[in-house]
Amino acid sequence: MVKISDKILSADRDTDFLLSTQPQSRFEILNRISVSNRNVAFLLEVEMKTCYKCKKEKSLTEFRQFKSGVNKGRYGSYCHKCRKEYRKEYMKRYYKEYPWRRTHKYIISRCCWRKGNYRKHKIKDYITTENLKFLWFRDKAYLMKHPSIDRIDEKGHYALENCRYIELSENIGRSNSMRGRVIKQYRSQK
Repeated sequence: MVKISDKILSADRDTDFLLSTQPQSRFEILNRISVSNRNVAFLLEVEMKTCYKCKKEKSLTEFRQFKSGVNKGRYGSYCHKCRKEYRKEYMKRYYKEYPWRRTHKYIISRCCWRKGNYRKHKIKDYITTENLKFLWFRDKAYLMKHPSIDRIDEKGHYALENCRYIELSENIGRSNSMRGRVIKQYRSQK
């Protein structure tokens, strides 16, 4: 019988193991693979890590790996599932404390969306988060049931002078009445 160390040294040229009737141990197989192809051996030997939140031991593939920065190559503390739950809870608390920042996020997405009407009509975002905070307290949006940002001049840009917070139902009614006026004007021109 050939020793394991001899097999490791001659693994590339050795074919005697194919002729043997004795099953090989897992150790012998992994050593042969690691000599011939180290990448495959790395994939077979799965490393485990314990999630900080759920306290379950999981494979490293279930954790976020940092791509850049100080922690490049390291893995996060939470598994993907726990991290998703944590982010959801965090964002809920964050936007409850700073609701005008959510408004600003939506304004930016409306103005930047390539297929949207705002971009088609060249409506720009000239308002800052600080301006929205000022409007939030000026218009007492914290007392409203569903505050909504409204542009006073619907053809104007998102700017401090052109924006205000009003109730969502009022804003929807206002936009519907504007559409009704446009349809009536169009029909009267025919």
